Amino acid sequence: MSFRLAKPVRTILRVSNRYQKLALLHAAHFTRSEVCNGGFHQFFCNTTGVLAPEAIEGFAAIGLPQISATVGRATEMLGSPYPRDRPERQDRLGKLHRDIFATLDGELYDLMTSEAGGFQSAANLYVARIVRS
Repeated sequence: MSFRLAKPVRTILRVSNRYQKLALLHAAHFTRSEVCNGGFHQFFCNTTGVLAPEAIEGFAAIGLPQISATVGRATEMLGSPYPRDRPERQDRLGKLHRDIFATLDGELYDLMTSEAGGFQSAANLYVARIVRS
């Protein structure tokens, strides 16, 4: 038996999919902003650190797999499962040497301008694909 979804349902699913894709871009953008401002330590310490898992997925979605992997390696330093709770993240950060992220900070800074033409270019192409879908 086959059936076809009603047009309103198809529209809701399409819009929902777009919002999910935009949410991933939002997470990647916030991560970029925080890390480029004060490094991974600042990102994880602040409330935006809750977005780390979505940022990993977001960077991959917009075509920046190396950045996604870098964020993933930094995130792994806080243990598994990833601490969504800010006080728990801060407690785990307190047990790490502050400079532990220095190499990954530098790697991310370099990749932000070099991978796939840079973050801005990749983000613009990603949004264009969303609009066309």
